[in-house]
Amino acid sequence: MNRYVFIILAAFIHFSNAISQEIELVLPDELYLTESDGWAGTHKGWEIQEKLIGSSSVEELDSMARHAEKPATRALAFGALMANDEHKSRCYDILLTKLWDKDTLLMVSFDVYGIEENVAQYMLNLIVQDSMLTEREIHTLDSIIVFCNGMEHLDKSWPISRLMETEDIYERTKELYLNGESYLLPFLAEYQNPKDTLLIIEALREYNIGLDNEGVKKRKNGRTNVALIAVAIWRDKAFIPFIEEIRNYEIKRNYLDYFRIKALFMAVMAYDNKWAYNFIEETFKKVKQKHQIYYQEELYKAFYQGYSIERFLPLINKYGKKPRLGFF
Repeated sequence: MNRYVFIILAAFIHFSNAISQEIELVLPDELYLTESDGWAGTHKGWEIQEKLIGSSSVEELDSMARHAEKPATRALAFGALMANDEHKSRCYDILLTKLWDKDTLLMVSFDVYGIEENVAQYMLNLIVQDSMLTEREIHTLDSIIVFCNGMEHLDKSWPISRLMETEDIYERTKELYLNGESYLLPFLAEYQNPKDTLLIIEALREYNIGLDNEGVKKRKNGRTNVALIAVAIWRDKAFIPFIEEIRNYEIKRNYLDYFRIKALFMAVMAYDNKWAYNFIEETFKKVKQKHQIYYQEELYKAFYQGYSIERFLPLINKYGKKPRLGFF
């Protein structure tokens, strides 16, 4: 290569690197997902992000995704690589090194601030949603996430769901649940192990944890909602008294938990028997008049999101109401 051409090229690379590093220093701590600020304007942070991506080489983006100081910069660089079909192949290797990255970033979408996510989960979501991985690569990722220690920051719902199709992972699922990952209770319910009956009952009975006398959330709730989802999977008669206990508590609340009402109806309808039918009838006789519309909408959601069992169609026609916002 001509010596002068080499000098010019080296100077250009140095200048480009300097620009990238300078922009990275002023890059916001947030990750901007939309150019618009929701008010006919443009996020200043978005403009800075675009400058950083535009002035960075593929190798620089790779390095930033792995080593940048700010979590938002690591996420941004990874997303930029994923957006380019020529370079996304390197993202799998990057992800394998970043699965332990628990640092959190705040995401901004239009005028909604403060959507929090950790770096590893953000990267994982991008790469899985892209459908670029082979079955072997997905299995490797799932196995690392489920069986390696230090993965408490990652949602294991889909990895466990996929692994359950080919492996018996009951013991590991139970271990994770007992170590605090309570959202995994429905996966335990899939195994219907009699030893776990008490685990579900304990979770069902936590319906007033974190709530004051009016039903207002004051601190972290108990595990009742996820237990109701588990009951919809494992319809054991041992759970019925506690389902009734929850219903009797909920109808007295002044402040409603809409998801819990829906989950309650879904769990009850899963039994598909006369008790379940009568339970729903009795609920609407007892619920406060001012709350009727909310229970009616949640019943409608529960039916169409759940098993849609024909037995309950007369109750849906009698009590159910399509949500006023037009979606569920």
